Amino acid sequence: MEERRAGSSRRSRRKASARPSSRSSIAPERQLQRLDREKAQTEAQQKALSDLDRDLAKAAQDLMKDLGMGSQDLQKGAQDINRAAGQRMSEQQKEEAQAPD
Repeated sequence: MEERRAGSSRRSRRKASARPSSRSSIAPERQLQRLDREKAQTEAQQKALSDLDRDLAKAAQDLMKDLGMGSQDLQKGAQDINRAAGQRMSEQQKEEAQAPD
């Protein structure tokens, strides 16, 4: 009889271990929730990086535009100086031509 009891208790242990426990059914749900949170965080980080990339590209374009305008202003200023110098030279040449020898 003792052998039967020992055998039957082994069977009941096997059956109990074969049944899914409530912990094992909760674990996949928690894991799924964790994965969903991680996915949402990753997507939010990717959006933030995309926004930063767009802002950086716009800032670079604005800077290049400003530098281009600055160089155009320098070129225009140089042309104005050359024009003014040319006018002075022509005025001096006129004065020299008009001056009696």
